[in-house]
Amino acid sequence: MARALAEAARVSVAPIRADVLRDIALQAARSWANEWISALAAEGRPVAGGWPGTMSDARARAGALATRTLGGLTMTAIDHDELRDLTHATYKEAQRCWRDRAPATPADDE
Repeated sequence: MARALAEAARVSVAPIRADVLRDIALQAARSWANEWISALAAEGRPVAGGWPGTMSDARARAGALATRTLGGLTMTAIDHDELRDLTHATYKEAQRCWRDRAPATPADDE
């Protein structure tokens, strides 16, 4: 009986955890992109060209935020597969934020 209850609790938390991880990716990405955009603006430079971030940066930022957030919610630590997925989601969202701020180029119109 205890085992069945534990399994039921784990399954019911899965959608909540997925939502938390999605929110972490969005928050980490948007913060990261805004930091780049602000740094360029402070230097008087425009947002142009390809996204300057790296997957290593995405992993570090998303992983750190996930550790703090999941710990604060008393959820288990992020696992390898979740970190991989979180890294990719963070990178793609940061890249999208960057593209949304960069002026269109002729290659973008094709």
